[in-house]
Parts: sequence; C-alpha cells; structure tokens
Amino acid sequence: MDYTEMLNSLKEFNINPTIIMVIFIMCVVAAFFLRFLNSEGPLTGLLFKKKQKPRSYWLQRHADLRHLAKDIQKQQEFRELTGIYIHPDKIDKLIALRDNSNGEFDWPEIKAARSFMDLSTEQPKLRIDVRAKIFDIFTITLFSVGGICFALLFSIVVVIIATEKDVKPSLVASLPLCFVSIVFTFILMQSLRRNYRSAKLIKKVLGGGNKLSV
Repeated sequence: MDYTEMLNSLKEFNINPTIIMVIFIMCVVAAFFLRFLNSEGPLTGLLFKKKQKPRSYWLQRHADLRHLAKDIQKQQEFRELTGIYIHPDKIDKLIALRDNSNGEFDWPEIKAARSFMDLSTEQPKLRIDVRAKIFDIFTITLFSVGGICFALLFSIVVVIIATEKDVKPSLVASLPLCFVSIVFTFILMQSLRRNYRSAKLIKKVLGGGNKLSV
C-alpha cells in the first residue's frame, strides 16, 4: 500500500491526516519537555531509561561525599574556634603557625595578618609589600597630626578654665569632647594599623624571614 492509498483509506474512515500529524508532533514535543524538565514521574522513567550505574561508581560517590562532609565540618569548627574562614587543606598550616608562636601571638593576630599570608605553597610566605608600608606611614602621620591638634585644643581649654574667672558653660562642655576625640583618634589609628602590625609581629617572632617556619 503506497502513500496515496493510505490517505484514501484514512479518508474513507473520516480521519484527517493533518490531525494525525499534529497529534504526533504534540507527542514528540511533550516527550521532549518531559526529558528537558527531568521529570521523576513513572512516564519519564518508561520513556527515558538510563543505563544503570555500577555499584563501584556509587561506592566511590559515597566515599567522596563522606570526605566532603568531613572537610565542611572541619572548616566550620575551625571558623567557630578561631573566627578564620579558610580552605580545609590550609587549616593545618595555620595550626602549625600558631604552634610556632612561642606565645607572642595567637589566633586574633593570625586572623588580622591573614591578608598578608600566602598559603598556596608548601612553605607559607608572609608578604608585606611597599603599598602596605606606605599606607601605614600615611595612617600614622594623619592620625598623629589629628591627635596632636586635639591634645593642644584640650590643653588650651584646660588653661582657659583654670585661669579665667567667668568661664562659659559651653567651654566646659567642650573639655570632655576634646578628650573623647583624642581617645577615638588613637583607637581608630590602631584599628587601621592592626593588620599591618600583626603581620610585622608574626614576621619578627618567626625570625624576620620572608618564609614562615611551619
């Protein structure tokens, strides 16, 4: 039976070939979307059967997941204890670094100096570049000038209050403000210099070399 005879037979049964083609295309499109959406239904399982993975494959995947879970747990515990978030493979290097501290520094200093450490090599390196030194000098200069100005102003206010008989209340009120400004300037300067100072301390304790003895 050729194509023409088949069409005539369909017409005898009042079946439109166009409708059959449309239904066929719709089935193909529906099957494609089932596959594309990765449906877990029974129909998808019947239409798209995957080759069963060998048992050795799933055993290896299970071992990899167990190893990954241990790394994640190790990373989280280390972060909770030290405040340092780092790759699990580099944790032992920081622990060895802390063990060589001789009590001169601890985890807060290591965390502060972390940006100066290179732990990608077998022997970790501590790099303090020129930009860090220049920034530290700029910080000291800027805040030292500000602190001196606040100290002079504080001294002037004290002298005026001590010598003048008729002192304005606003002048007396400015005295604690000047003192707080001096303290705040000093604290802010030390906060900005903390990373640099911690890196210098670690480098000094470990012998002043570029490589850390870990």
